[in-house]
Amino acid sequence: MNKHNVEIKKIGVWMDHAEAKFMEPEKELNSMRTIHSASADMKHFPGESSDGTKIGHYRSTNNEAHKHRKEENASREYFEYLAKQLEPYDEIFLFGPTTAANEFANYISREKLLVGKKIHMEKTDYLTDPQKVKLIKEFFSLKQIV
Repeated sequence: MNKHNVEIKKIGVWMDHAEAKFMEPEKELNSMRTIHSASADMKHFPGESSDGTKIGHYRSTNNEAHKHRKEENASREYFEYLAKQLEPYDEIFLFGPTTAANEFANYISREKLLVGKKIHMEKTDYLTDPQKVKLIKEFFSLKQIV
């Protein structure tokens, strides 16, 4: 509780470009929610026939501009959905091993989303789910001590 007896809703979000894992610090590991990005579905695996972007039922293209635009649209949709999920929270801790958290922070700033929310960021390695839970709990417990 803060000085006005209003509970501040907090959440930790581990994210990379393929998925985001959400967890409130007072909850346990089994309450962690995962949101997957559509761009994770667009990966090219070695041995696949073509790296062309499908633009219809029977057509595809190798045009880099089409690929880039499709990836940008997938990222924008992913970030929009994440921002929508974070609206109820007052304090948000973003962390992860890639530049996704910074890109997301830039996106919400540019689009004027989550205005008035406290957003903290930290660069981490790839973590197991129990390590993510531990980091979220430690981050928010240390914030209360300060």
